[in-house]
Formats: sequence, C-alpha cells, structure tokens
Amino acid sequence: MSYTVRFATKADIQKAVEFGYQFHSESSYRDMAFSFENAFYSLECMIDAEDFHVLVAECDGTIVGLYIFGVENPWTVEKVAMCVIFYIDPQHRGKACACALLDKAEEICNNDDIALFYTSSTAGFDDGGANERAFTGLMQRYGFKNVGSYLIKEYSNGKD
Repeated sequence: MSYTVRFATKADIQKAVEFGYQFHSESSYRDMAFSFENAFYSLECMIDAEDFHVLVAECDGTIVGLYIFGVENPWTVEKVAMCVIFYIDPQHRGKACACALLDKAEEICNNDDIALFYTSSTAGFDDGGANERAFTGLMQRYGFKNVGSYLIKEYSNGKD
C-alpha cells in the first residue's frame, strides 16, 4: 500500500473528528464524555494556527491516519514540538502509514529548526499493551527515547 501525507484542510475536519472519536472510544478516555463540538472547534483552530501541524495520511484517496503536533517555546529559545494525537485506522496499522506520517513530521521538524519533540502513549488501550508496544517501538526506531514518566491523576469533578 502507498500512503500520501499532506496538511489537513477544513474539508478534512469531519474525518479527523471521527478519528478522534475512535481514538477516544478505544482508549481509557472512553469513560469521559466525548465532545464533538469541542473537537470540531479545536481542529478548526489548529488547522488555522501557525504553531500546529495537522497531518493526514491517505491511501487511495481515503484518509487513514492523523498526526497532530504543536510547536512552542515558552521557556527556551529553541522550538519544542509536542504530540496532540497520533491515530492510524486499525486496518492500516503495521502497513507503513505511521511511517509515512512520521517521515513528514521529521521533514517539518528539520525545516522548522525544532530542537525537541515530546510524544507519549497515554491512551491506555485495552489490548494487553500491544498498541503501546508498537507505538513505543516505532518511535524508538525514529530516534525517540524514554526520558521519564507520564503520570495521571483522575478527579471526580462532582461525579459519584
């Protein structure tokens, strides 16, 4: 299979929101309410923003992957990129779609003088850790290394 990666346009927001919903429903976030309204608004803002890169991967004209990352430098002179979401349609996992998205992200980072790129696997997929191991292994092949822990604490926010 051949994958083409490009910057998302507003015409892609519907599919990107669908991927966000799929990611949400496959993950430990599924116990939290998904907001389509927030997702549409956020994607519209990110597509327009200079400090976000919203990438989609296509196979035969159909969007099958989504990679969003933001770039900032609040504490440093150098730019730092951080992953917002990395999602591959389950039928295209393990078939070079993720590599195509990462190759484009690498190109952007090199061209934009980005010094660091933070990413994490925090969704907590209930598959015995297979997706997390695949994601971690893929990122390590691209030069990412484990530099610490990502911790989470849940609050009830009035829920019983």
